[in-house]
Amino acid sequence: MNLLKILIGIVNILNFLTIIFPNKLLFILSFIAALVLASIDIYFKPTQRKILIYISSAVLLLILYFSL
Repeated sequence: MNLLKILIGIVNILNFLTIIFPNKLLFILSFIAALVLASIDIYFKPTQRKILIYISSAVLLLILYFSL
């Protein structure tokens, strides 16, 4: 659980930096960190709702990435 809290902190910091400094490299790093966090979360407690939320979030982030 401590690893999960550390990953949440890393994702939050990367998302904050991406908002302040819109950069594709920061966006890619935050996207990868969010995917790792989602994979770990789904691995430990898989529910259909979580999977759909993460998939829809990933699609929206990819749309945002290509609009930058």
